[in-house]
Amino acid sequence: MPDPNPPVGLPEAEYIELYNPGPTAISLEGVAVASGGRAVAAGAGFPPLDPDEYVVLVREPFVDGFASLGIRVLPLALPTLSNAGDAITLLLDGDTLVHLTYTAEWYHDPARDGGGYSLEYTGSGDPACGGNWRASPAPAGGTPGRPNAAYGMRADTLPPRLLNATLTESGAKIRFDETLVAPPFFSLDDRLVSANPVGDRDYFVPFAPVRGTVYALTILADYGDCAGNFAERDTILPLLLADPPGPGEVYISELLFDPVAGGSDFVELYNPGPGAYALTGLTVSNPKSSSRPVILTTGRFIAAEEYLVLTPDPDYVRRSYPGVDPERLVTTDLPALPNESGAIELLAPDGTLIDAVDYTATDHSPLLRSVEGVTLEREPGGDWSSAAAAAGYGTPTQPNSQSAGGGSTSTVVLTAQETVFTPDGDGYQDNYLIDYREAPAGSLARLLVYDLDGRRVADTPAADLLARSGQLSWDGSDATGVPVVPGPYVVLVEVFTPDGLSESFKLVAVVAGAR
Repeated sequence: MPDPNPPVGLPEAEYIELYNPGPTAISLEGVAVASGGRAVAAGAGFPPLDPDEYVVLVREPFVDGFASLGIRVLPLALPTLSNAGDAITLLLDGDTLVHLTYTAEWYHDPARDGGGYSLEYTGSGDPACGGNWRASPAPAGGTPGRPNAAYGMRADTLPPRLLNATLTESGAKIRFDETLVAPPFFSLDDRLVSANPVGDRDYFVPFAPVRGTVYALTILADYGDCAGNFAERDTILPLLLADPPGPGEVYISELLFDPVAGGSDFVELYNPGPGAYALTGLTVSNPKSSSRPVILTTGRFIAAEEYLVLTPDPDYVRRSYPGVDPERLVTTDLPALPNESGAIELLAPDGTLIDAVDYTATDHSPLLRSVEGVTLEREPGGDWSSAAAAAGYGTPTQPNSQSAGGGSTSTVVLTAQETVFTPDGDGYQDNYLIDYREAPAGSLARLLVYDLDGRRVADTPAADLLARSGQLSWDGSDATGVPVVPGPYVVLVEVFTPDGLSESFKLVAVVAGAR
């Protein structure tokens, strides 16, 4: 327990728990603990630690508090344990039994890494491996003197992940998100190359790249971490020694500044071509806030006609929007992007302005009930529009849903694919489908269904924000979700534009009975 504050349900004190898994008792007189200094021994006069027995090492003032829990306690002048991480050595008669260096990453639980929860060994694998420890799930914050609540709960189930790769004049720098158990094997353009470890997570592949040449650096599979997680496939990294973009050569094409609760902002960049440009050293800033600018350290380059998304949480972006290409998500911090208004500037390493965007929440379609999770997309003319509902309210790593241009005076074109449909769940013509095209940017559509007596039998619960082209549908159910009786129906589609214009379209749908 390196960080007992604030306490959850245990005495507010650091402690170390020992367990004897062996068949024989162990004398505690020779037990000592070291952390950043000389070892501190328990001393004589204490009964041995029997097989399958636990003992909790605490400082003298906290002995009674832990003893009141009905557990065995051993007073010891424990060295101070740093909250952020520290090295601990357990010795027996002067011989090292266990040496480990824990960090805050060992908790593997953001909800429990702020204090009051102990670190528990999960019961298998190398005790010196952080992937075999996790925050205690016990309601009290820990289980001192008793079997660990985290026993059998794997903490780390993912192989090491590549954080970034940077190409320099002398070679490639590779960084992983955790320590590897052995150096990985690399190939450069299908030729095996050597790599030099730099620290515990970084590797350097020396070679002399030619500027403007794209290289394929492959990290061969089977590299892994100390918890036994190994990569199952090769990782191929395209690398290019390129210059940074100049003004207008890369621009901001999509922006999320008001994510749903628990979500994350993102900024999408687009390179219209024809050249490729380095992202390393570019600065992303919000000049209208006091947040610090962020200098990109990714080794990625942005190719011609490529979209890349900058975000602190790529997993959120991937989960929240359809069709996302995970290879085009770049993990990086971003400056604060307030929900009401702000600005984004993209600067070259020498400070040259590449692109800039001012935004406000009022840039969104005024017809939307909520803009949480809805992105703003840049139109060809430079205006901004809310991403279409049909596109999942966002198109990160993909062409924008409002990218086909056109003003709000355009007339949308609607066409029913088939008049007759059979909503019987057989996978064939189960829905009444309406194709639309040339929808003005920011348009909304509502679909209503009437029987021949003029009674409304179904409608969409809310208007859909349209893309430039797409599809509307009716599944043959009424407003309560019950299938309507077979027969003809009138389908009314109402289209609304942001400037107040509206159009109505009447179509005929025939619900056929089951075959």
